[in-house]
Amino acid sequence: MPEIKTHYTPPDQKDIINTAFNSCTERKTYEEIKDSVDSVIMNANDQPKKMFFNQENKAGIIAITEYFQENINPRIEEKAAVLSYIANQFKDLDKFFLSLAQARRSRAGITFEAIIRLLFEKLDIPHSYQPVVNGKPDFIVPGKEEYLRAPQDTIVVTAKRTVRERWRQITTEGARGYRFFLATIDKDISGTTLNEMAQNQVTLIIPQAIIDEKKVYQNHSVVKNYKYLFDSIIPHCLKSFGLHE
Repeated sequence: MPEIKTHYTPPDQKDIINTAFNSCTERKTYEEIKDSVDSVIMNANDQPKKMFFNQENKAGIIAITEYFQENINPRIEEKAAVLSYIANQFKDLDKFFLSLAQARRSRAGITFEAIIRLLFEKLDIPHSYQPVVNGKPDFIVPGKEEYLRAPQDTIVVTAKRTVRERWRQITTEGARGYRFFLATIDKDISGTTLNEMAQNQVTLIIPQAIIDEKKVYQNHSVVKNYKYLFDSIIPHCLKSFGLHE
């Protein structure tokens, strides 16, 4: 008997992310995007979640309906018999819903990283995406070639929606880079972790709205907002290589 997921068509993640990002930026000029980059990131990250759930709900209803239409004996007329059959499919239903939950967790991280990448492209920032250099950071500004020639002048950026202990790997993802930037929207990073990041030359980039909510972020020098990254640090880095946005 085929599983329920064989009837399920997942939402198009790339299309949803692009649609959400464009809705947050299409009416903004280059300077307006840079000035409001913190809110752009927050909004562009929130919108896909709602769009995914709406499309997932519709696709899930179709998948379950088709599954039972295909497998319930049409000659069964008693309500009790139908309910008994459905109840006995608990294992398949549980497996289907578990796969949806796992996909959501994976999708959230991919969505956040994709939004950061779209911002780099929208703002015409020269960069290499996930280059192989002493590891595999998400972004190197202005690029891998410059990193190999003068790593101390480049910027290594890694995007992680939530941090946990994974932040430590970025110090090996660009081991020769002068400064590491960890882009996130994580609201739950402790003061102890921030201190450890400072000791490892990691600067945490967080939307200003989240910084305003969390006193521990406001009181730590390692925490900066996205405007600081896009309007100050990146232009300074590009200038050092004779490049401009």
